Amino acid sequence: MQSTIQAYLAMNNKEDTWTQHQMLNATDTAAFLKVQSHEIRGLESMDVFQYQKMSKQPPRARLLNFIWIYRRKRRSNGDLIKYKTRLCVHGSQQFHGRNYWETYAPVVSWPTIHLTLLLSSILGLKSRQV
Repeated sequence: MQSTIQAYLAMNNKEDTWTQHQMLNATDTAAFLKVQSHEIRGLESMDVFQYQKMSKQPPRARLLNFIWIYRRKRRSNGDLIKYKTRLCVHGSQQFHGRNYWETYAPVVSWPTIHLTLLLSSILGLKSRQV
């Protein structure tokens, strides 16, 4: 029972989810900034956004607000696994076909993919990417 409580607390530890202001005042700011630069490089490699000068914006262009979210991921016993950062755009400001044309939301974990492929192999099913 105690391990179940520890796992629940580790999953729902609100002290490990921070805003940028909170992160900059933390003792492990350098670790968060390193992960943040990796996140920016990943977004750039997928052409999610491009840098542009404010003076070059079209007259009626609307900039979207965003926020950085920082999180410490922990094991069930409370040990630190890794640092995570995410750049989140306020989706309520976007309109399909005007501000965006496609979405990117990785929601599947690797163990789920492995299990699905294993089951399809055992059951003789065909697999394809959707």
